[in-house]
This record gives sequence, C-alpha cells and structure tokens, in this order.
Amino acid sequence: MNLLASFDEKNDEENNSSKTSVWFTLNNLFKNGLEDDDFDLEIDKSNGTITITASKDSKRLEGKFTLSKNKSNSVQNGKVDLSKLKLDENFVKEFLEEFEDGNFASLSAVKLLKKVKELEKITKNDIEKIEAEKDSTATTNNAQDVYKKVTIKASASSKLISGTLVIEKKAK
Repeated sequence: MNLLASFDEKNDEENNSSKTSVWFTLNNLFKNGLEDDDFDLEIDKSNGTITITASKDSKRLEGKFTLSKNKSNSVQNGKVDLSKLKLDENFVKEFLEEFEDGNFASLSAVKLLKKVKELEKITKNDIEKIEAEKDSTATTNNAQDVYKKVTIKASASSKLISGTLVIEKKAK
C-alpha cells in the first residue's frame, strides 16, 4: 500500500483510519512486531505531508520520517501537463535528431515520447498539433533532417496529457 494514499482517506479527528493504514504497512515491513503505540502520525494536507514520529517507548522505531507528495509533479488531475515535464539534455538531443516531420510526425513523436516515464502509454490520438523547425546548421550522417525546435500540443480529448511541450536545442 502507498502510505501517501492516507491523504485520500476520510479521516476522523484523531486520524485513526490513516494511522491504521500506516501501522498495517509498517507492521508488514517489520514482520508483525510493531505496536500501534510505537509511533505518532501527523498528516498535514495543506503541505501534502505525513510525518511518522517514533514514540519514546518504542523498541522498534526511532526518530522521525516525513513523506511528501511532490508539488512540482507534472501529473495533475490524472493527466501529464506537458509544459511542466522535465526532460534531460540527452533525451532532447536524441528527440531532435530522430524526429521525422511530415505525414508521420505524430507517429514519430509518439515513438520518441514513449521513452519518457510518464508518457509510456501515449498514442497519436493524444496529440493535436506538431510544429517543427529545422536546424539548418546541423546534419547527421544519414542525411536525415535535424530539428532545433519541436512543439507538441496535447489534444483536448486526451485522457493522458494536457498543455504544450516545447523541445528545443539549448543555445550555446
């Protein structure tokens, strides 16, 4: 079980249901030696954190541990916001070199975007529009065009992605 799922539970004032969920998960990790009074639980929904603090009398736990939901996450409402996607330089370079514009632009973009963790299930139907700008200064050995900028706009009907992704070569 994902401990951060406790945010979504309907909790009573003392967070008993969340504490039970956390206890159950930790108890499985400790192979049934954990007591429910071995830790205290603090849930801060405004900051998106769960803090587990070992009680003074615990023989199994010590210290404090905080779990948090990532606020800069590109996934919002179940959709990946393309504008917030963080792409590493190697991916950008490979994408701009391997992308093929024209009739198969959507298929080419999908093939390359599937390499991004959040986009493994992307299809050409998720993409509304692609604009590509060739790089006149770059060439490859197989005479394929190299692009300096590719803009991908998500289809409004897509259940996977939203927003616009701009993949471009960094200025030197």
